[in-house]
Amino acid sequence: TRLLSARLRQTPTTLTATLTMDDADGGFAALALAPGWTVTLTPGYASGAAGAQEAGIAFTLTIEAIAHTPAEGRRTVTLTCTGPLEQLARWRPASAYQSAAGALTRFQLLLRAAQRAAIPVASGADPDDPSPDFTAYSPSLAWAPGESGRTILDRILAPLNDGLRTETGALTVVNRTSRLFA
Repeated sequence: TRLLSARLRQTPTTLTATLTMDDADGGFAALALAPGWTVTLTPGYASGAAGAQEAGIAFTLTIEAIAHTPAEGRRTVTLTCTGPLEQLARWRPASAYQSAAGALTRFQLLLRAAQRAAIPVASGADPDDPSPDFTAYSPSLAWAPGESGRTILDRILAPLNDGLRTETGALTVVNRTSRLFA
């Protein structure tokens, strides 16, 4: 009942949302919302039995910014939210890292970088599970201090046909030749 407007944008490389809500009663102050909290959006319709909500996919995003504004004679709260790829792009390692060939798989390398950026990683379930090259091959990889987490991710995925799904708030690795990408 508080939602005034919502904008969700999902592409293969981004997941963002802007939500504007009515805050005439100041109720959002009591929630103590802060950047870093998560928001789950379940777009759908109240078309089920007795007006029950029916929704498809649920999107989980992280709140990046909160703006309290008077607008058109009423107070509103605007949440700016992003997905895990945007969070990874903002992460910059403080120190260099190098993994020798044969030490860690591509999945383990992605997990190592994502954990430092506080982003969960998952793998798709059969038949959408990552390729054997992603889960078994162990290349060498190095990153420099200050390098974007996104460029590290791109180098991990570059030679493979694996991709990412981000709507759950995690980096979920899937094989792009699976049914989800067909």
